Amino acid sequence: MNIWVIPPTRAVRSNTTADFDRGDKFKGYALLTSLEEYVLIDQDILKVECFRRVGDQQWDTVIYSVGEPITFKSIGLECPLKTCIEALVLPEDLPLLMKS
Repeated sequence: MNIWVIPPTRAVRSNTTADFDRGDKFKGYALLTSLEEYVLIDQDILKVECFRRVGDQQWDTVIYSVGEPITFKSIGLECPLKTCIEALVLPEDLPLLMKS
């Protein structure tokens, strides 16, 4: 799994842990009061799910697909889906610890 982090946004890309990313991992991150957005990017079907905090225990979900600009409200960034996917690719020479 490769992870790209820009606080207060957390973006996760994984081929094998989608259920965990949407379930227990999200529940853990949701406890962080500083987290405003949690983003799941599926590079295989080119889809982005953006969970945005709208209250202490409440989150809205926005789903983006090809052709739509993705908006990261917490950091004031809008970019094409392709740019997000390319940003998730980590160089092969990074330690394995950074990839897990």
